[in-house]
Amino acid sequence: MKYIHSKNYDKSRLLEVLSLDDCVYDKKLTGTFESVSGRYKTNEEMFIFAVDDEDRMCGYICFFPITDELYDRIMNEDIMFDDNIQPKDIKQYTKDSINNIFVISVARFPQYKGQGIGFNLVKEMFSYLNSLSELGYEIGNILAVTTSAEGDKLLSKFNFQKVRSYGNEGTLLKYEFISYKDMDLYLFTPVKLSDDFKTESNSSNYFLDLLTTTCKLEVDSLINDRIGRLYLGKVKFRPEDDYGNAMNTKVLVSNMYLSFYKDIGTLIIEFPSISFDPTFVLDQSSRSNLKVLIQDEEILFYDYLKSIGLTVLGNPKHLLVSGKKLHSYYRKFILFAEAYFNRIGSRIISKEAQIDAETNIAQYEFADIYASGVGITFEINPADNAKTYEMRLEVSILMVYIFEILALEIASLKLLQNTITYEFDNSPKPSIEIIESLIENYGKYLILFEYNYKYNLAKCLSDRIAEKFNIASMRNDYRANVEQLNRIVTIRSERKSKEFSKKQDSLFKIVSVFTLLLSINNIISLFVNVDFSQRKSIFVFAITIAVWLVAIVYLTSVWIKSRKKKS
Repeated sequence: MKYIHSKNYDKSRLLEVLSLDDCVYDKKLTGTFESVSGRYKTNEEMFIFAVDDEDRMCGYICFFPITDELYDRIMNEDIMFDDNIQPKDIKQYTKDSINNIFVISVARFPQYKGQGIGFNLVKEMFSYLNSLSELGYEIGNILAVTTSAEGDKLLSKFNFQKVRSYGNEGTLLKYEFISYKDMDLYLFTPVKLSDDFKTESNSSNYFLDLLTTTCKLEVDSLINDRIGRLYLGKVKFRPEDDYGNAMNTKVLVSNMYLSFYKDIGTLIIEFPSISFDPTFVLDQSSRSNLKVLIQDEEILFYDYLKSIGLTVLGNPKHLLVSGKKLHSYYRKFILFAEAYFNRIGSRIISKEAQIDAETNIAQYEFADIYASGVGITFEINPADNAKTYEMRLEVSILMVYIFEILALEIASLKLLQNTITYEFDNSPKPSIEIIESLIENYGKYLILFEYNYKYNLAKCLSDRIAEKFNIASMRNDYRANVEQLNRIVTIRSERKSKEFSKKQDSLFKIVSVFTLLLSINNIISLFVNVDFSQRKSIFVFAITIAVWLVAIVYLTSVWIKSRKKKS
């Protein structure tokens, strides 16, 4: 199936549209050739057609910018607007005013039911409007009138909200358009560096210079001079929808940076001015299914990282910087990394998500900040007019640093935890050397947790985010696991001691029996060799007999006690 955007008036396509309308709509809802043709000639870009391989139209969507007068009438009058919209109510897209959109129809032939044509048509409309937004055309609200339950269900997948009902005739829906051109997306991934990974300094750039400067200005710590930072170049990503299908859109180009300390690091993937719905990237990332193009070959991003000497230690955390305030409902999808436009039309009703999306943790007025366990939205005050990437970066760079250092902490804890997990899984007999190694490695990364912000409010913000990311809990879990591993080692050592003690007891018994036999032999020899005619010999013989009798009694009692314990 192909989706073709109309650029010029096409009478033959218009006749196909009218034929489809007659097939799926009630007679009173279908327009005449004159009315539809009049609107079409006013704005020749109002149609997107779904066509098969033989260029036959299977479905269409019709939408166009409307005048402010018509927008006000639709919103305020209890009149259903459809074919009664006149050519004078339609305008061209302009850069000097807000372009409010009206969707007059989405339709497909019945035989194509279940092929996702309606969903893809609406998605293509949004793609087109996004491209206009990127070019400087401000898109306002999108209005639509549905006349069936199927239409309601389709547009609900794109989060259209009900405005009013027109009895049994139809429903007015509204969508607040989201522009992505003033958004920057950052993914912070904890990684382990291979032994042969080259960390020599390369050419600096604006991002790294600003990050390094901010670190020194905001934080008092030895870590400032011990974190290395590299620019690793540009990477091309292939976006997918929530079903894992490649999206027909331009490739997303990102900058890749690495902040590292010893053998761990924070990989920063930066999408400046992303101009694309970031929720699709976040959804793809949460499934560990990000794909990159390397020499025109599509491979999994994590496999690519491994090929250059970086091993991923955990799921990435994300930061979305927006030059304007986000709608609270859209913010939920950002915070929890789920695709906003999803095929099943699932709506987030979680109370936890609602609280996170409405709790502003900002410490200063220049931005609103909202946090979840996986991500942050940093929404700059519109009064700051942060229209460029550079302006947004200057405002949000402290937040970027907070993410950098927290991701390093997570990397250290993940690496240590992985070591413990490996020992539990693969070493049935852990040794004290393992415990010592874990404690030593923990001490190696301890400096990452010992730093002071020069400004207390910055520390408050960092602490709030660290709490959301459960870093303290991860540290406690690590300590608990080390203690458990230590208990295992202790129990094993005690068991070895008992086994050694038992071996000693057995050896003692063997020696005792041997001694007893030797004694008996000596006694017999005494009886044979003693000279009873001499008084001295008799005395020595008596003493010897007494000593060995005592020894025999003692050994016998030991044997009886051991038998009783066994029984």
